[in-house]
Amino acid sequence: MLVARMMMDKSEITVRPYTPVSSDQDKGHVQFVVKVCRPTLYHPFGGKMSQYLDRLEIGDQIEILGPIGDFEYLKDGKYSIQDKMHTVKQINMVAGGAGITPFIHLAVHIIRHLEDPTQMSLIYACRDEPDLLLRSVLDQWAELFPSSFR
Repeated sequence: MLVARMMMDKSEITVRPYTPVSSDQDKGHVQFVVKVCRPTLYHPFGGKMSQYLDRLEIGDQIEILGPIGDFEYLKDGKYSIQDKMHTVKQINMVAGGAGITPFIHLAVHIIRHLEDPTQMSLIYACRDEPDLLLRSVLDQWAELFPSSFR
């Protein structure tokens, strides 16, 4: 996970965590999925950071801090949490809305290594079906990698 920090105006700093969807092996760039939260009845101001990021133009810069977090997936079902090693055969995850990105990051790592026997299962939900971020990617992975991703 990385943290984006922006000076929204002269008196307010906004900080938000984001999990890259690109692999740690992708050198020289990083990719994020950010759902732009516009003002709604339930969220009258919308998302400060997401709307700010949506207005950026090529060449604009943001400050990124990280990585942060205690979970590190290595390979073949081996991972560490707070420097303690663990091994699993299957990873089950539950995600909601924009919270899909940590799973995407992990799945990209496992799928890139076809010899990794780790199986992944995902339960993914949100209020409205159109809000399922990256649904077409998830459906494609389930079709292409049925023994490791469902």
